[in-house]
Amino acid sequence: MRRSFFILVITLTGALSIYTGCRQDKVIIDLEGSRYPEAVGKIILTECAVAGCHNTQSKDAAAGLDLSSWETMMQGDRNGAVVIPYSHEFSPLFLFTNTYADLGVQAEPTMPYQRDPLSHEEVITLRDWIDAGA
Repeated sequence: MRRSFFILVITLTGALSIYTGCRQDKVIIDLEGSRYPEAVGKIILTECAVAGCHNTQSKDAAAGLDLSSWETMMQGDRNGAVVIPYSHEFSPLFLFTNTYADLGVQAEPTMPYQRDPLSHEEVITLRDWIDAGA
């Protein structure tokens, strides 16, 4: 019941954010056409959107999530939105990469899957980017 409520809240929040219009940060650097800000792109493109994980070629085996660009990330995965702009608390991208209790809620399995977790600073970078509107 609690998990269903959580999924409902994420879905509704994602739909609301799409309805009210998402904004994309000004591109600081175009990392391989990803359109992520530089600091975020370095994390996502080297830790998440890699072979066997969340890139275009591997996405079907990874919940349908392609993180190789901002545009494909915003399409979400088979379960819906992965980033809820302005709300890291409801963004699966944050929840599944956060392995630090002092930063808030954590979800399992932690990502990157069966690899070293992101550093505290990297998780803060993702959190702050999401809270700024992603």
